Amino acid sequence: MRRQCIARSNALKDIRRGATVAIAIVIFTASGWTQGNVQTDFTPAKEADQLTLDARSDPAKATTDDEATLVSKGYVKIGTVTASQGGKETSAEVTQLLDAAALAKAAEAGGDLVRFEKEGAPRGWDEPKFKRRCKEWQTSTSQTTDAHGTVHEKKKKECIAWEEEAAGTKRTIERVESRGTVWRYVAAN
Repeated sequence: MRRQCIARSNALKDIRRGATVAIAIVIFTASGWTQGNVQTDFTPAKEADQLTLDARSDPAKATTDDEATLVSKGYVKIGTVTASQGGKETSAEVTQLLDAAALAKAAEAGGDLVRFEKEGAPRGWDEPKFKRRCKEWQTSTSQTTDAHGTVHEKKKKECIAWEEEAAGTKRTIERVESRGTVWRYVAAN
């Protein structure tokens, strides 16, 4: 009988523990904890120089209209938005996460619509690697006296001039990104 009670008690603890973990996952996901590595950037367009743009309270909406159609409807291109994160994963969830971040950034910049050019597309580039080596050293000497009156001398060697040389190999930095143009509706005067 006692063993059955202990077994039931442990089962209840496991259920509570599982529920706590599930609630924590929901809270972390809703609060953006999983979006910590998404970087967003907005670059203003020259066409938007004369406009006073306040942030929009709702996220921008995605559109598939071409630029000529957007202009004919009264929209002005105000810039470009990019949302990216490190890694190679290009799943539907990653694309959705990046698109949502780009739409929020566009609204923050005053945009109503985003016309995506890329959605969840992998991006990589090569960068040359460099080795740094010291070109010039400097030695400095300092003296301290301890409580017994003994003088101690300390020498410190530090580099004062560096030299870079190409390592000959390149590394690829990979990211997944969504990028598009941001549009704002401007009422005709």
